[in-house]
Amino acid sequence: MLRFKHNEMRRLLELRGLKRQSDLARAVGMSPQQLNEILRRDDIAGVTLGTVDKICEALSSPSARLRLDDLVEYVPDP
Repeated sequence: MLRFKHNEMRRLLELRGLKRQSDLARAVGMSPQQLNEILRRDDIAGVTLGTVDKICEALSSPSARLRLDDLVEYVPDP
């Protein structure tokens, strides 16, 4: 399964000056509740690539563009 790297996302939030998850939600263009639902899941099934792209865009910096594997990891199903 594919899942978000939550610790890496928190680190990137701090680096980009986004103090809260709701700041990221605004940057991505969704409600904090929608983003929370996405990030609480164990896997990213049902999350569109467009949404993942927006999250990558919001957490990227002009000098360092994020790649999908910066935020998402593959974990074999148990």
